[in-house]
Amino acid sequence: MLPLLPPVLDEASRDIVYEALMQDCQLMLSYRRRDATRAVTYPVVHPLAIAERAGVLYLICMFAEYTDIRMLALHRIVHAERRYESARTCPDFNLDAYIAAGHFGIVSGTPLMLHAIFSSTAGAHLYETPIHAEQTLERAENGSLVLRATVPNTQALRWWLLGFGASVEVLEPATLRSEMAETARLMVDAYH
Repeated sequence: MLPLLPPVLDEASRDIVYEALMQDCQLMLSYRRRDATRAVTYPVVHPLAIAERAGVLYLICMFAEYTDIRMLALHRIVHAERRYESARTCPDFNLDAYIAAGHFGIVSGTPLMLHAIFSSTAGAHLYETPIHAEQTLERAENGSLVLRATVPNTQALRWWLLGFGASVEVLEPATLRSEMAETARLMVDAYH
């Protein structure tokens, strides 16, 4: 990843979020979404964990009585208050499993079987840093590397593949191949 400077966050709100998490207390948060001009208030937030991705801190949580797990970027919290009621827990929540399921890569669907051809230089790193523990990587007669792996279906996967430019060709699944081809067409249009 290209290293970016971390976002500026409200330290008082960060400290309140950390304290509520450590003491298993609920939070009330005012949160400004990326595309919004005004903050939204979430009156009851149940903190589960804090995680960091590429210099950005995220609060993993549940809202009110809902059971679905959400991620909030800490730098978008404009105000936080600790509530003194106990936070609800999620007994089957496991942060490692949550991350492994691709949630920090912005999940786009169920896992997919990736079949792609990399140039020998672009794909060489996959020997040392595999995309999956059970990937297969074979050298073709022309020297290119053929990758097969079941991977999370995420936006991060797409950004990773696009970062190789013409040094990778996605063969399967057909939907991802079509998506990559359409993105490449749009990129060509943007440079004309």
